Amino acid sequence: MDDGTLSNEAVLRVAMRWLDLVDRGELQVAWSSASPQLGTGRTSASAFAAGTTEHEWCAEVGGLRSRLGPLRSRRLEAISRDDELGPGEQVASVTLRFATMFDQIEGARETAVVHEDPDAVWRVSGYRIVIGSRSHSV
Repeated sequence: MDDGTLSNEAVLRVAMRWLDLVDRGELQVAWSSASPQLGTGRTSASAFAAGTTEHEWCAEVGGLRSRLGPLRSRRLEAISRDDELGPGEQVASVTLRFATMFDQIEGARETAVVHEDPDAVWRVSGYRIVIGSRSHSV
């Protein structure tokens, strides 16, 4: 698109490629392909959790996902675009919410946040799983 934003379909593809890495257990690749804006040590207050290292994140996500079992289905529920940057400026981020079923849990909700980094590449910058009333920001 001319204004630098991606269509909802393109943002969905970015999120789905990243989620596929997590689904396949390629957590180090998922971590390294996430937004570099979060930097070494992930000091942002994003869903990646402040101060979480790659090793900690991979262990937490791997442990959680192993308890959930393999992915059975993922259905997009909503896309919301945060364009607080003002009229005519780029979209700051896009939040995608999914209804997700795993072998061990059927009522999960996943949220992935995608935004454009300074290098003009759109990447996942946040990920959360909600199971019942428990939220796991990882």
